[in-house]
Amino acid sequence: MSGMLGSMRGSLGGLAFTKSAAGPNVVMPRTRPRVDPASGAAYAIYTNRALIAYLARQWGELEAGERAAWDKWAAAHPLRDSSGQIFAPSGINMFVGLNHTRIRLDGTAELAPMPPISMTPAIIGGLTLSDGLVSGSIKADWTTKGTPKEQDWVEISISGPYVSPGRTRSLKWASAKVTAGNDTQEEVEGLSPAMWYWVRVRYVGADGQTTPWIGGQKKAKS
Repeated sequence: MSGMLGSMRGSLGGLAFTKSAAGPNVVMPRTRPRVDPASGAAYAIYTNRALIAYLARQWGELEAGERAAWDKWAAAHPLRDSSGQIFAPSGINMFVGLNHTRIRLDGTAELAPMPPISMTPAIIGGLTLSDGLVSGSIKADWTTKGTPKEQDWVEISISGPYVSPGRTRSLKWASAKVTAGNDTQEEVEGLSPAMWYWVRVRYVGADGQTTPWIGGQKKAKS
């Protein structure tokens, strides 16, 4: 598999494509928190790694014309790496990243052998955070620009809890809710009452394309 991963770099869809100190390129989740191997968080990370490995193998199963289509699409959609530099990703970058997003948000999604044919029809235009209905909840209301579609997704992720407001040096995000693309509100529950959280929302196309996050900070309901 290492040969197929040789051209990967940058990040996409929550994944980091990087180079190991030993030389060959490897793929790993974008965030690598320390977790108890028996915990649910560890299970999610290991499942994530298995999904990446599966998609890398599937890249090798594509027809030459399909891989060429991904290479062409990738060249037309540059990304920004961790240092802020813009670069043209490889076809496997985009194939793995977009399919990973689709399958992560909808476990029943089938592998897409061809790249998207259009851009996402909408983006998040604004976000308002308020108290939810129950203790330990935050309600998110958002607006969209464009023409949102029910078959697409709106993904909500959180960072926290924090004892006080303000930006921390490094935020660790976790996906909290996924709802239909034409929804405009959702409540995140099960948070620590009276603790502060960062909340962000983005529109995600059914083809795996993601739009910029819109976020804010709110104290969970007491």
